[in-house]
Amino acid sequence: MINITVFFSMVCLFAHASTKKRYNKTYLRIFVLISFLFFSYLLGVRDLTIGTDTERYARYYLSVSELSFSETLDFGRFEPLFSLSVWLFSSLGLNYELYFTAVAAFVLYTIYKVAVFLTNSKFYGLLALVLFASWPFYYSLSINVQRQAIAFGFMMLSFIAAGRNNNFLSVIFTLISTQFHIVGIISLIFVVANKGCMTVSRTFLVWVLCVLVSVLDLSKNLILSSGYNRINIYEGFESVYRTGFRLDFFLFSVIPLVVHLALKKQSLQFCVKSRYAFLLKSYILLNAIYFIFAFMPYSDRYIINSWMLIPFFVLFIIIKYNSSILIFLPMSVFASLFIVNSLGF
Repeated sequence: MINITVFFSMVCLFAHASTKKRYNKTYLRIFVLISFLFFSYLLGVRDLTIGTDTERYARYYLSVSELSFSETLDFGRFEPLFSLSVWLFSSLGLNYELYFTAVAAFVLYTIYKVAVFLTNSKFYGLLALVLFASWPFYYSLSINVQRQAIAFGFMMLSFIAAGRNNNFLSVIFTLISTQFHIVGIISLIFVVANKGCMTVSRTFLVWVLCVLVSVLDLSKNLILSSGYNRINIYEGFESVYRTGFRLDFFLFSVIPLVVHLALKKQSLQFCVKSRYAFLLKSYILLNAIYFIFAFMPYSDRYIINSWMLIPFFVLFIIIKYNSSILIFLPMSVFASLFIVNSLGF
C-alpha cells in the first residue's frame, strides 16, 4: 500500500509541475533521483516468490558468494559478464537485494538516456521513467529474465550510439550485451535501421515478409539449414510453451504502427523527427526478428525487446498534442497498470 501511495504522490506532483510549467532543472534532478531510488528499490527488495526466476537468481547469487571467479565461470551456463557482475557484488559481501536494485537502476538509467536522446528534453526523460515503471513488460523483463534485463540496458546504449552515427561504439555495446544474454546480438539492427537507404517503408516490407514466413511456418527449416544449432537447447519445451505464429502477439505488435499513422504529420524539430523515424524503424526490425524465431520455445524473449520500446511512442503522442490534460491522462492509465502489477506481486 505504501508503494502505491508513494507512486500516486509522485504522479500528482509531476502532473502539477507539468501543467503549471513550474518545473526547473533543480526540480527535475531531484525528481529523477527520487524516481531512480524508488523504482529501483521496489524491484530490488521484492519477495523471492515474485517472478518465476527470482528465487533461482537469488540461489545463484548465494552460491557464487562462496566461489572464486574462475570457479564462478565454470558454475552454471550463464554468460561470463553476468557471472562476473554477480561475483563482484557477492565478493564485496553485498546481499542479492542490492544486486537486484543495481540491475533495476541500470535499466532505468538507460531508458532515461534514450528518452532524453529521442526528445532532447530531460523533462520527457523523467516522464519516461514514470511510464516504464508502470509498463508490465518492464517488470516481466527485470524480474523473470534478469540477465536479459541487463543485456537490454546495453542494447539501449547501443541504440543511442547508432542514432548518433557512432557505429563502432554501437557494436561494442552490442558485444557487451551478448555477454549478459545472447539475445543482445539483435541490437546490431540499430546500425542497419540508421542507414539512409533503410526507409520506414523498407523496414515495414521486411516486417511483412517475416510475418509471412512465420504464418507459413518456413523459418525453422531455413534456420536449421543455415547451421544455427542453438535452438537445440530448447528442445523438449514445445509441450509447455506456445510456439508458431501467434495472433495475439501480432495484434499487440501492430499498435505502434497504428500510433505512427496518428504521428505521421506531426510538427517536430528536424533532429527529434529524425530520431523518431529511427525509433520506428528499430521497433519494426526488432519485432520482425521475433517472427523469424516464433517456432522456438521462449521466443517471446525476442519480442519483448521491441515491446519495451512502446512507451517511447507514448512520449511522442504527448509531444504532438502538447496538452496538460493529455500529459496527465496517459500517466493515469499507466498508474493503473502500476497498481495491477503491484497487487500482482
